[in-house]
Amino acid sequence: NDISVRNMNVSRATSNADCQLTVDKRLIEQVLINLISNAVKFSSVGGEVKIDLADDSEEFVDICISDQGGGIDPKILDRIGEPFLVGSAQISADGQGAGLGLSISKKIMEAMGGELIIESRLKQGVDARMRFPKTETL
Repeated sequence: NDISVRNMNVSRATSNADCQLTVDKRLIEQVLINLISNAVKFSSVGGEVKIDLADDSEEFVDICISDQGGGIDPKILDRIGEPFLVGSAQISADGQGAGLGLSISKKIMEAMGGELIIESRLKQGVDARMRFPKTETL
């Protein structure tokens, strides 16, 4: 797999182990696969991908996947989630994606009453945050 080939470390942390969500397991797994795959794909060899569960807010539960890659070009950051959007021609030319993963993930999260938030730090990485409202059963 890409993680071992690229000599990467994947770590997870939880800020509150008492958190519980009722979600569609199959759909959440698809979003997690898309986000973790992107984090691994766009991180440097030997980099780290972090998965964090945060239940610090009274309103939301967040699952955040963070990488140490190059970040997302600020010119396209507000377009994240559009179908077939890729960060550069090199990405699709290398066969690394068609630009559908984030679009699908965003639609899945919205269908379950949640939200996908993408924050980028150019040349430092991306935080992809799956946000679930606590007040709803998803």
